[in-house]
Amino acid sequence: MSEFLCSRLWNYPIVDLAKTRVRTCCKTPSIQLQDEDLKKYKEEVFLNLDVIKDARNEMLLGSKPERCNYCWNLESSGIQSFRDGSNSWHKHFDKISNKNLIESHNPNDLDIQLDNYCDLKCIYCNEEFSSQWQIEKETHGDIKKYIPINSNSNEFGDLFFSWFEKTKNSFERIAFLGGEPLISPRFYDLLDRVIDSYNDKFPKNLKIYIITNLNTKDKFFEKFCNTIDRYKHKIEFNINVSMESVGERAEFIRSGLNYPRFVKNLNELAQIKGIKITNITTINLLCLSSLAEHLQLVLDLERKYNTLFDIHGNIVTYPNYLHIDLMDTTMGEYYVNQCISVLQNKNHRKYINFLESLKNSFNFHKLKHSEKHQVLLSELDKLSTRRNINYRSIFNEYEYLWN
Repeated sequence: MSEFLCSRLWNYPIVDLAKTRVRTCCKTPSIQLQDEDLKKYKEEVFLNLDVIKDARNEMLLGSKPERCNYCWNLESSGIQSFRDGSNSWHKHFDKISNKNLIESHNPNDLDIQLDNYCDLKCIYCNEEFSSQWQIEKETHGDIKKYIPINSNSNEFGDLFFSWFEKTKNSFERIAFLGGEPLISPRFYDLLDRVIDSYNDKFPKNLKIYIITNLNTKDKFFEKFCNTIDRYKHKIEFNINVSMESVGERAEFIRSGLNYPRFVKNLNELAQIKGIKITNITTINLLCLSSLAEHLQLVLDLERKYNTLFDIHGNIVTYPNYLHIDLMDTTMGEYYVNQCISVLQNKNHRKYINFLESLKNSFNFHKLKHSEKHQVLLSELDKLSTRRNINYRSIFNEYEYLWN
């Protein structure tokens, strides 16, 4: 069996309802669908496009499909990738009879991408996932008018729910993401529709995931908490909170963030019984110096509210100038060891292993004065000018980069 197998190429559809796009696995590029695709593939459009089946065939034959370059690039750098490997492959396929290994009809995970409505402009994000980025780039002429943020295809939505009704009992995880779901105008209607479709007969292992930046203003956050409270007795919720820094550093990395409000919301969320919370840390060059402080916040909340967070490591590879390979080796290892020291003996071994794998990536001694280095400074200068923020004073520990 191929050492390059990953079941996510088969069992993890992502459906972008706003822009009529699909993909399998969140680390692969989206596929823009046309009217003729919907007519040709019908419900097979969500998992069995020819381009997806071709990539599966490559993987089965022992090759590395280009669609999966995100993980191949991480692995070549010695970093843990998102790929799940042969164990998950067996778990998924050994229970399926009459196998046609090129096709997929038994998905485990589903991501429902709502739209790009968002209240933040995270430094590693773009107009595709953030309406705030869209507005800024259009204002400054970086892009021409982008796909309207309220675009929708009723035909595509109807086709999706027709397919969902037939596949819903195979899912173990259904996630809602944006943009920012908690302020999306369509989030609550779609959440209600998905939950109601089961008529209180939920698969044993099904969980609902919601991916949020938790920067939500009071009235939106209260509505969200009330919704969770209404449904949590029926089905398990896992709230995925995206954050990896603290204070003004976090507010620069995530432009538009009100950090005290984030901390208040996270405190309130940690007090809700009967849900799970996952902290997704999106590791980028600028967050490493404050990551340990953020992890300490998580541990403090665990202790204060007698709960346990799951901590999950994500890593920025695009734009590539924010990748951690521009980190000085000595500094990078120091910051990683800080984080490991904070988490030691605190039930977060998987995340510690992820942190250990980052130590292989620090290569500033090779990249100094490179094009990547110059682009980093140019982009940060541009953002600082537009937003009237002196990033060099905020991140003074990175002086080796500015000099």
